[in-house]
This record gives sequence, structure tokens and C-alpha cells, in this order.
Amino acid sequence: MKMGNGPYSIAFPVIGTGAMQFHKRLFKTIYRTLLEFMHNNPGALKCAYIIIYPENEEVKDYASYITPEEEKERIGYKVSFPRSWPVRKDICRIKLEESDNDYLRVAAKLRETIVSDIDIIKIERIVNKRLYITSRWYRNKFPECPTEELWHGTKHGAIDGIIRYGFDWRLVENHAFGKGCYFCDKAFYSDCFTEQNNQDEQCMFLVDVTIGKTIAGKEALTEVDLDEEVQTAIGMYEDDRGNINIFVTFDDDQIYPLFLIVYKKKRN
Repeated sequence: MKMGNGPYSIAFPVIGTGAMQFHKRLFKTIYRTLLEFMHNNPGALKCAYIIIYPENEEVKDYASYITPEEEKERIGYKVSFPRSWPVRKDICRIKLEESDNDYLRVAAKLRETIVSDIDIIKIERIVNKRLYITSRWYRNKFPECPTEELWHGTKHGAIDGIIRYGFDWRLVENHAFGKGCYFCDKAFYSDCFTEQNNQDEQCMFLVDVTIGKTIAGKEALTEVDLDEEVQTAIGMYEDDRGNINIFVTFDDDQIYPLFLIVYKKKRN
């Protein structure tokens, strides 16, 4: 991308949504990325074009759901950041002391449903001001919607990407209840999706999720299939450890990663 005193124009094709069958939600990803760049770099671009193949009616129809005024309001939303956050850092991880109230609360919540006997290696508070702004905007947009703190187990290699960019529904390997991001109210189930590193450590996020109105999940479900009042799909399992509720979100702004917990299972 050419930079300078501008103004310049740029065009992006929605690559892959044709023969390669990438999901049409790629359009929103490109749109929001361009809009955020232009918001954070005023004067760098005169305009940006997103090119859709003329015969791709599915993507064109999806694009019509996006409201430019609302998207601009989203990235410019004003918030007050938590006092514990550093002023000069936009993205970082803060290791909590074991005496910290948040450490004690999160550790107790994890042990409540993890089932296994574990040692907690560390708990880190996640700071990402961009994700925080858009999640607060979403919550302000739906003030009556209930929220929950839910678990998301992951691999160590995915941690940095989640902290920097948020959760990516495209990386979900199993879409049993819809093509979105998956969270659970039981830590023992989210633990199944973690991987041990060479120190036998596993990792899990505790995530702030705006639930809103729900619908029963199904494999092919996407955000386009939801009516205006529905935000989340729910799936349920049962096993001898109790009922498992799985929540599937379809909007990136519904979720904010609060804490990262690194733990190790004790050997018998």
C-alpha cells in the first residue's frame, strides 16, 4: 500500500469467495480492516474499493446488510479503559500476582468445573484496546442482553493471534452448532480442545461473551440465518460430569478475552 501525504485510492477484490468457496463473511473482514485503517490514518487514503465478482450474488447480498454509518460509529466509540491497564500500551498481557483478587476469582472459577487436579502456572489479564472498544460498543447497542464469562480452550500457538486479533471462526475445526466461535460454561469440556506443550502445560481463555437471544445450533448455521434479535446459537451435551452448554457467537464484537490461564495437570 502506497503511503504519503495522499490522497490515494486502493481497491481490494474479495478473493476466494468464488471457486475457492471462502465464506462470504470475508467481505466484512476486509471492509472493517480498511475502515479501521482509514480511521486511524486520516488523510492516507482518499477512498477504498472492495471488488465483488458481478455474478456472485451471495456476496453482494451479504454486503447489503452492512451499514456504513453503524460501522463508523463502532470504531469511533468512546470508552474509559480499566484503571489497571497501562496508558501507553494498546495490546499486552499482564501477569497477575497470586494475591490479586482477579487471580483468586478466576482460579476458583476454573477449579469449579475443570474436574482434573491441576496446578495453575500463571493467569494473565489481556489488554487489547481495539477489541475492548468494539465489545463495549456492541454491549451498548444491546444493553438488555445477558452476558456470561465462558471458557475457550486452545493451542499454545494460537494465543498470540487471539490476543492481537480476537477469535477467528474460520479456524474452528468442528462446526457442529454453526459457523462461529465456540465457548463453553464447563472448563472440563474446553480442556478437551487444548494441547500440551513440551512442559506439559495447557492454556485456556476466560472470555466475556454477550449472549443475547439464543437459537438452537445446527451445523450449517451462519449469521445470515439469524433474525435481527438473535445473536447466539446454543448446543448441549450430557455426560457423567454434568450438562454441557456450548455457545456459538457470530459477531466478533460479542466477545472479549479477559484472562489467559496456563495450567498443568497433576500426575497421579
